[in-house]
Amino acid sequence: ATPLSEKDAVERFNDFRRLGSEAYAQYQQSGVEGLLRQSIQNFRQAMDVLPDGYNDGKSSALSNLSGSLLALYLLRHEDAVLQDMLSSARQAVDVAPPEFFLLPLFLTNLGIALRTVYERFKRKQDLDAAVAAQRKAITIASTSGQDQSILLLELGISLHSLFEVTLDLEDLDELLSCRKNALESTPLNHPARPARLTEYSAACVEKFNITFEVGLIDEAIT
Repeated sequence: ATPLSEKDAVERFNDFRRLGSEAYAQYQQSGVEGLLRQSIQNFRQAMDVLPDGYNDGKSSALSNLSGSLLALYLLRHEDAVLQDMLSSARQAVDVAPPEFFLLPLFLTNLGIALRTVYERFKRKQDLDAAVAAQRKAITIASTSGQDQSILLLELGISLHSLFEVTLDLEDLDELLSCRKNALESTPLNHPARPARLTEYSAACVEKFNITFEVGLIDEAIT
């Protein structure tokens, strides 16, 4: 077969990635496993045709692939899929240019992947790595002025899992800070605000049940 020109290869990459995203969206609506597997195939095809040097595109496709593999793991609970998902998430971070605006999202997704591995094998080092990746995501996002609310919420989930292991109040305090910052960055009329308020209040109550700090109850009900 005649090799593709660079322009044609990039166009083919975009086509495969679009098809993968469409198949994944259709899976989310229908729950049909075949669509999920189609999205995985499309994202792999996208990476196969992309020329060297397009690291922003490659890292994005790897992150897409990791997301589809996570969905497949949650459906099938196969360890091989779990490891493939983690590998793809790691590669997305490793390949992404340092200044790429999606790097904080890729780091957060890596944290989700690591947290999922922790939930399977209960190795604390996986949870520590998840928290480290998601902290780094917030640090990078804060220097570039990006919205951090989703990143903070995901870090909060990982910190809660870590607190359940360590019972270290510093982890719970950081969780409270994450949820409060996520709440404060959410506009009053945003549809996600009630859920974020509930999450913050629940964290306040959880700490109150340990420390009996009355101010936490005031925070929970305001």
